[in-house]
Amino acid sequence: MKKAFEHMLWVLGALLSAPALISLVQRMFDVGLVSQFADFVAFYRELLRPVFETLYAPLRMLFHWSVPQWVSDLQLLAFIGAGALMRGAMATDTEEDKGLGATLGYGLFLVFAGLTFFGLTAFLLPVIFLNWKRLREDQRRQQLGVAGSMAASLAAVIAFYVSNHLASN
Repeated sequence: MKKAFEHMLWVLGALLSAPALISLVQRMFDVGLVSQFADFVAFYRELLRPVFETLYAPLRMLFHWSVPQWVSDLQLLAFIGAGALMRGAMATDTEEDKGLGATLGYGLFLVFAGLTFFGLTAFLLPVIFLNWKRLREDQRRQQLGVAGSMAASLAAVIAFYVSNHLASN
């Protein structure tokens, strides 16, 4: 059961981060998209729009600040990265470290790291290989799962843009 849950998290991380990366690249570099690829990006953005409108509502109300749209892509990646960092940290927990306090702590970390963009460090740091020799086999497997999820996301982004390029020719 635990292995199935870990696999589901791996797939979910890849499925959520790939569209965010695709959208971010498209916004930042103004990449032209073929209609079906443009529809995919538009669907992703429209799906998450209510979430980010709600998240940024206090900024709009208090400071009359309009958040640039590319920030929402980075914000989603920060939450995904925070989840990866959290999974990596949980892999090193001992049985006595697990419990309600640890669960609440990890939950607070996830929210903090996602909101403050700290979670983006998961994509910048090779966290998987820190203290590799000291990790148990199950911990290594979990760390490799996080790395695999990140690699799958990058591969999906590359495949998306290569397919877009081939479809436009």
